[in-house]
Amino acid sequence: MCNHTYKNNNTQHCEWEQMFSSIQMEKVNHEELPHDSEGKCIFHSADLQWKRDNNFSQWLKKLVLLLDKRDDVIELDDIILVGDSLMEKQDPKYRFRTNAENELYCIVLENLLCSHAIVLRNAVLEDPLILERCCIKNDLIITDCFFNKGLSINHLTIGQDLQILNCCFNNNIVTDSDNTVYGCWYINNSTFTGDSSFSGMAIHDHCIIDYNNFNQVESNTNFNCHFGSGLEFRNNKSTDIGFDCCDFYYDSIFCDFDVSGKFLMTQPMIGGQLKFVGSEKKPLFNPQTIIEISSDNFDENGLITFDYCNLIDLGTVFIANCRELEMEERIRILPSCKVDRLTIVHVYKPYKELKSNIIEDLAHMITRYFRYWHSINLSVNIVRDRAESCIKVIFKTTDEITEEHFHRLLKEFPATVCNHIDDTPEAEDIRYTLQDILNRIRICKGLSRYEKKELLTFNFNYNIMAKDIK
Repeated sequence: MCNHTYKNNNTQHCEWEQMFSSIQMEKVNHEELPHDSEGKCIFHSADLQWKRDNNFSQWLKKLVLLLDKRDDVIELDDIILVGDSLMEKQDPKYRFRTNAENELYCIVLENLLCSHAIVLRNAVLEDPLILERCCIKNDLIITDCFFNKGLSINHLTIGQDLQILNCCFNNNIVTDSDNTVYGCWYINNSTFTGDSSFSGMAIHDHCIIDYNNFNQVESNTNFNCHFGSGLEFRNNKSTDIGFDCCDFYYDSIFCDFDVSGKFLMTQPMIGGQLKFVGSEKKPLFNPQTIIEISSDNFDENGLITFDYCNLIDLGTVFIANCRELEMEERIRILPSCKVDRLTIVHVYKPYKELKSNIIEDLAHMITRYFRYWHSINLSVNIVRDRAESCIKVIFKTTDEITEEHFHRLLKEFPATVCNHIDDTPEAEDIRYTLQDILNRIRICKGLSRYEKKELLTFNFNYNIMAKDIK
C-alpha cells in the first residue's frame, strides 16, 4: 500500500492501489500498481527515473479512465508527473514550443476523453507535457501546481470551465490551434516565468485573468484569443504582454495592471464595450505601449473607453487617430486621461463688446502660426462663460513645450507673422488673415487702445492653468 499522505489532508493515505486491485478491467491483463523502494506508488514517488522506467504515462491514463468510471470528479492530488516518451522521436515543433532543447523525455497525452471534471491539485511537472486532441466534457481545474517544464496544447476541448489557480509555470506554455472552452476561463494568482503563448483559444463564456505575475526576464506573454463573452484583465503584473488579433465580444475591461515593458494590442475586433481603467495614482500605459486600432476594428456595438490612462506616451499619431475615432463615436476619452503635455487657458473678461467671432478667428490663426513656424500642433477650444461674462481660450498640445516657451513664442507672434521675408502661400495667407483681424479689432467699439493691444497678443486680464478651472 502506498504510504503517501496528502498535503491537504495528512491523515488520508493514497487509496489508488486498492482501486487498481479491486477493479478487473475487461480484456486487459491486470497489473499490480508499481511502488518504489520507499513504499510510494508510481504516482506519488519522487524517483523520476524509476517512474519513467515503469511507464508512468500509461499508468496515468489508466488512473484517469478508472476514476472517470468510478467518481463524479476525477481528483488527482500530489502527483509528480514525468515522461517516458523520448523527445527526439516527437515532432521537432514540440521541442521548440516546450523549450525542451536539452530534455530527453516528455509526457504525451493524446485522444484522452473524460466525461467528468478533473481536478489536478498540488502536482509537479518534471518533464515537458504534450497534450493533443483531448476532450474533457466537464471542468478542468488546475490548482496549486508547479510546472517546471514546458507545455504544448493543441485541439483541446473543455466542456465547462477551465480554472488555473495558484500555480507556478517556470517554463513555456504554447496553445497552438483549435482549443475551445465552452464555459468560463479563470487564471488567478499564478506566476508565469517563461514564454506564454495563448493562441487559438476560443472562450465561449466569461474570462477572468486577475492577480497574476507574468514576470518574464527575456520572454513575453501573448494572447490570440476569441473572448466570446468578454474579458476581465485586472491587477496583473508583467514585463512584456500582448493581445494580438483578439476578439472582444460583450463588455471587457483592462483594469489596474502593471506592465514594466511593452503592452501591445494589435488589430482587435471590438464587439462590445472595451474599457481601459487605471487610477489617479497609477494611470495605465507607458512609452513602450502600442495600440493599433482603426474604424475597421469595430462592429456595430463596439466602443473603447479610456479612463485614467496616460495616452501621451502612445504618441501624437495615436492621439490624432483617437480623436478621429471619437468623432465616429468609437472611442471615448474621459477627462481623467492625460492627453496633452501642456494646457494653457487664457481668459478675456469684457467679451460683450465683441459682436463678431474675433476671438475664435484669432485663436485659430495662432494655431496655424505655431504649426507653420514652430512645428507645434495646437488644438484650441473657445468657451463663452455668460455667468462670469468672459471667454476662455484653451490651447492644448501633445508636443514637447514648456509653458514659458509657449508664452515666449506667443509674444513673438505678431512680429513673426508680419515679417515679409517668408513669402510662401501659407505664410502669406496667415499674414492676410491677421491683417483682416486687425481691421476688425480697430473698428470694434467699446475697446480702448490698450485693450486692443492686449487682445492682439492674447495678453489678457489673467492666465490660469486648466487644472485651476472649476
